[in-house]
Amino acid sequence: MKQQTKIRLKKFLLILLGVAVVFIALNYLPVKPIDQHPFFKNDREGPMVIAHRAGDQIAPGNTMTAIKMSSEMGVDMIEVDLHITKDGEIVLAHDPTVDRTTDGTGYVADYTLDEFLALDAGYHFQNTEGEYAFKGIGVYKPTLREVFERYPDMNYMLEVKHTNPADVHQEIVEKLWAIIEEYEMHDQVMVSSFNQKIINRFDSLAKGQVALGTGREVVFNFTIAHKFFLRNLFQPTGDVIQLPRANKYFNFFTKEMMEGARRLGMDIHYWTINDELTMRQMVDAGVDGIITDRPDLLIEILEEKGLR
Repeated sequence: MKQQTKIRLKKFLLILLGVAVVFIALNYLPVKPIDQHPFFKNDREGPMVIAHRAGDQIAPGNTMTAIKMSSEMGVDMIEVDLHITKDGEIVLAHDPTVDRTTDGTGYVADYTLDEFLALDAGYHFQNTEGEYAFKGIGVYKPTLREVFERYPDMNYMLEVKHTNPADVHQEIVEKLWAIIEEYEMHDQVMVSSFNQKIINRFDSLAKGQVALGTGREVVFNFTIAHKFFLRNLFQPTGDVIQLPRANKYFNFFTKEMMEGARRLGMDIHYWTINDELTMRQMVDAGVDGIITDRPDLLIEILEEKGLR
């Protein structure tokens, strides 16, 4: 009887040892970090200030007006959304339709460039005082080409919207790559999309020359790997992890998530952070970037803390 007990105990200890070895292998063995892309290198202290839709609460989003305001206030990066017009021009637009943000109706993909540029992009925008301060004064959503021409020294996060018609996904990434090459913006842009296939299509052309975001699928895999102690199973396919603070399933703003990204050599950004309390918490936690509709507020906080 004692012999059987010893055998059972030995088996249990071997199983326990095996579990411990697997746990260590999946979580604590060192991994080779990716090389940091030049896009993410900067000398500033504190997180990068990333103007979401070029500053969606300081001016109508994705407009030249918002880009001008964010640039002048000193943001580190401007995030814009990309759609393609009927005649094949890449323009700044978040929604697949123009209804919510302009005086027009219908799909961006059904407009020619001239028709799109004629829309009043300040028509529906209300400022923090509830005023329609940008209505009827010529605010418009520009082409990506115009943005690069007028603000060639800015850094940009370019989100190729997954809501573009599926049959133009290849066309838009090809034209995007051509514009980046023409203006030599390789080290000043990061290309992202919720659709990982769009990112992969773009990288098949850029071949690592441009910084990449991560699609929903990759972000999901990163989250599962780090929430369920499987982090060494995650293989980076981009340069940065961008997360909301939380959703109904997970809190993403945690030490484990931030450390998990950094051990892989990836930056970690949070979106879309507009309230002062969360901004302060994230600045104090040392996140790499904060994507916000209120870059003015974030810059004020950084200046107060001596980080600008």
